[in-house]
Amino acid sequence: MIRSTMLRVWIAAMASLPALAAADQTPTQLWARQLGTSGYESVQALAAGNGGTFFATGTTTGDLAAVNLGSQDVFLGRFTGAGAPQWLIQFGTSEYEGPAVGGMCPDGADGVYIAGETTGALGGPAIGLSDGWLARYDGSGNRLWALQIGTTNFDGITGIAPDGSGGVYIVGYTRGSLAATNAGDTDVFIARYDASKTQLWIRQFGTPGADEAWAMTPDSAGGVFIGGLTTGNLGAVHAGSGDAWVARYDASGTRTWVRQYGSMEHDRTRALASDGAGGV
Repeated sequence: MIRSTMLRVWIAAMASLPALAAADQTPTQLWARQLGTSGYESVQALAAGNGGTFFATGTTTGDLAAVNLGSQDVFLGRFTGAGAPQWLIQFGTSEYEGPAVGGMCPDGADGVYIAGETTGALGGPAIGLSDGWLARYDGSGNRLWALQIGTTNFDGITGIAPDGSGGVYIVGYTRGSLAATNAGDTDVFIARYDASKTQLWIRQFGTPGADEAWAMTPDSAGGVFIGGLTTGNLGAVHAGSGDAWVARYDASGTRTWVRQYGSMEHDRTRALASDGAGGV
């Protein structure tokens, strides 16, 4: 959503502390950087680069690194460990574009994958009312490739994770029949692409209610954990106005398990992290 107020993005680094002392010590801010225009900007995702650098991506309604092409553009930049920008690019169409929150991950070759939503033709011809887009950039900010995925209805990519083999997993939503017949309202889709943007597989699932995925993280065994919201019986009997769920998919696209949990109120999964021992 585009806001009318002026906002500038900022990035900060915090000093790490020993795990045992983290509960009773205050982290020290090492630095903070702010960048923006007279329009609206937001940072949506960060990803580590080689040599202590990192990538940042987000949205801008102004001329942050180039002339704005539409209602909202995407920016991508690379920064040193001290927060100094090495390069910054801006891209989009005459329509709306945005990367997903957390919609960026390393590609294993000092570049990054970025994914999000567009109402224009960002990675190919516009397909529907909104489409998902996925792109790969090298460490110097050159686009290696981009693709667009969707139906004639509303679709978007909401999560992304490396597959451990140079490729990438994406998760998102569809109101159409992207990989199977739509089960009702909004369905979830998950797909895997290799480093050359070849789709290895895609799955679509849902209930007669609304189902969404908002989080994704590698499982350390070549697969991924995903999680989100359901208003139906996705992994258990529906408990409230919206339940949280978590599922695991292996590298071949097989769901190994799904769990649903919640209260009488509204619940959802918004973020996931592997525990280092095969769990999440």
